[in-house]
Amino acid sequence: MEKKIDVLRDLIANDKRHDAIKFAAKFPRLDDARDAILRAKDAIGNPSFYRQIGRDPESLIAIGWDAVCKKYSSVK
Repeated sequence: MEKKIDVLRDLIANDKRHDAIKFAAKFPRLDDARDAILRAKDAIGNPSFYRQIGRDPESLIAIGWDAVCKKYSSVK
């Protein structure tokens, strides 16, 4: 049976950004990366909301991707 962290690292290694962010957002302890990852997950699911409030969803997703990579892998 494959561990969740191995699944996440595989998503990162295969550059599946949206899938990796959504998968990591389910982890219970995100520590310092929590806000960036959860905001990126929300921006993936509802980009129009973030545009309405003056935030760029693509930059939020990029910030979340960086947070996932820094926390869970050396792959970027």
